[in-house]
Amino acid sequence: MRKKRLTTQKMAMIGVMAAFYVVLSLYVAAIKLGNVKITFASVPTILMATLFGPLEGMLTAAIGSFICQMISYGFTATTVLWILPPVFRACMVGFMAKAISRDGKKPEDHKILFPVCIVAAAVITTAVNTFVIWADSVIYGYYTYAYVFGQTVARFITGIATAVAVSLIITTVIRPLRKVVSK
Repeated sequence: MRKKRLTTQKMAMIGVMAAFYVVLSLYVAAIKLGNVKITFASVPTILMATLFGPLEGMLTAAIGSFICQMISYGFTATTVLWILPPVFRACMVGFMAKAISRDGKKPEDHKILFPVCIVAAAVITTAVNTFVIWADSVIYGYYTYAYVFGQTVARFITGIATAVAVSLIITTVIRPLRKVVSK
């Protein structure tokens, strides 16, 4: 018999975590300076990608990010582009979590490797986000080259620092959450 990919429990968790993503992204400790944004919105997507896999993490990111876009800007020509960075992060973390758990350990049991995976995903996400800012500037013509690329180094530094903080949060909450989910 074939195993169901998306169970009712997983769909409910995706909905709850997507809502959590929206709250964290829009209302909780989001600091925005130009095109540098510090937020912990990636926590729900990383949790889902680590607990269940890349598909569940990507669905959480896509739904949460889409709702944020609709609340903030409505549907525009670049809405799908702005959904890509969090989806890429969830995909990368999900696949890296599966890869490092092949030895029988849970991803969070790897004290160094798992946080490194989260930081690596943040670096790639920042690169994708920079591409999206550039594409948005080309489509709408309102960002200057200096605005798009002038803060790139600062964006990478804050992305890495935020990823380190997120990895500490994830490694703290994932064990109790894993016990609840596995019941």
